[in-house]
Formats: sequence, structure tokens, C-alpha cells
Amino acid sequence: MTALLVGLKLGAYGLIRFAIPLAPDAALDLHWLFAGLGTLTLLYGAVGILAQSNLRVGLAYASICHVGLAVLGLASFTAQGVQGAVSLLLSFSVATGGAFLLLEFLRQRTGSTDIHSLGGAAKTMPLLASGFLICGLAGVGMPGTSSFPGEFMLVLAALQSHTGAGMAALFGLAIAAGAFLAIYRKAFFGTVTRREVAEAEDLRPREWAVLVILIFLVAAIGLFPGPWLEIVRPAAEAWAAGVAR
Repeated sequence: MTALLVGLKLGAYGLIRFAIPLAPDAALDLHWLFAGLGTLTLLYGAVGILAQSNLRVGLAYASICHVGLAVLGLASFTAQGVQGAVSLLLSFSVATGGAFLLLEFLRQRTGSTDIHSLGGAAKTMPLLASGFLICGLAGVGMPGTSSFPGEFMLVLAALQSHTGAGMAALFGLAIAAGAFLAIYRKAFFGTVTRREVAEAEDLRPREWAVLVILIFLVAAIGLFPGPWLEIVRPAAEAWAAGVAR
């Protein structure tokens, strides 16, 4: 299920690469539909995180949130929108990919990724808990992390082209961030109640080395987004010019 939901990113890529360029006039006429579907998808993913008790499924709903924001930004049919969408999708590979990797480490140690089975995990696995927090905050677009430049550009593009939808997107992103912090607190803090958690081993040197690389990429893209965005900018401008023509 999680793999299928993450595969929704390919749908956003398909819109950028194939669907919109092949039918630009129809896309421009249906801009309201793109904006509406993107907003509903974002809100659905944000509210869905609130109802989850499993960290894997929560991240899957967060990916739905990202797709909705990308579609909403693409509905502006501007270079800023497509540049932000591509940047966000690339960030997902680093931040959310790292979070899923850490959850697999967690599952191997405790046999579960359910928050009700992981209370107090930060006491025995502080490195793993810290790494998951950093990747998770990057996933919800905290300033200074890899997702923030893309999300910021997408929200600006949405506010300029579909103001109401852009405001709804801001509301949904706030819900998603609060929901992530809520499930993180329940999973990693509190009293240790399971023997598997109490006896769990923290990250090994090889695992920690992989995590350090991921955190470096998250911070580098977030703090110095210029070089990454410049790579995408010429293609984004050509895409927007082709659609508007």
C-alpha cells in the first residue's frame, strides 16, 4: 500500500512531462479543475495523517499531501509553479526516502511501526529518533530543509493564480505539520512499555553513515537552494512558455 501511494509522485511527473504539454489548451481551460483536485488531495492527505496510528501509513498520506500541493502549483501554469513542483518531488526522494529507510530500521529492531507499540523509543534509540525527526520535518517543509524551497514556490504560485485554493493549501500544510509532530511524540516519547523497545539497539555505524549523508543533503538543499533551482529553471521557463503559447 505504501509503495503504491508513494508511486503517486509519478502521476505528478506525468502531468509535467506528458499530459499538460500534449493538451495545453484543454489544461488551461480546466485550470479550476486542476486547482480544485490539488487542494482536495492536499487536505485529504493532511486530515488522513491525523487518523493514523502507523508511522508508515502516516508517511504515505504525507506523500498524498505533496502530490496535491504539486498539482495545485502546476495549475498556475507558470515557471515558478513547475519549478517548485520538480523541486518538491526531488526533495521527496531525499527526505521521505530517508524517513522510510529509518522506519525499516525501526521495524527490524522492534517488529512494528505502530505508534502504540513504540512508546519511549527515543530513550533506547536516540540517533534513530533524531534522524526520523529531521527527515519528517523536511517532509512537512520546515524552513532550512530540502522541501521548503519547493513548497514556498508552490504556495506563492497558488496564491497568485488561485488565491482561495492557496489559502486552503496553507491551512492543510499546517494540519499536516501538526499531525506529524503528534504521531512522532506518541511513537518516540513517553514510557517504554514493550520489551522489544527497551532492548532495541540504536543505529549501527553503517546505518548512521547513511543517515548523515541524507541529513547533509536535506540541509544543503534547504540552506542553499539556488544551484538546485537553477538547474530546473530553464526547463521550467520553456515548459510554461510552451503551455501558454
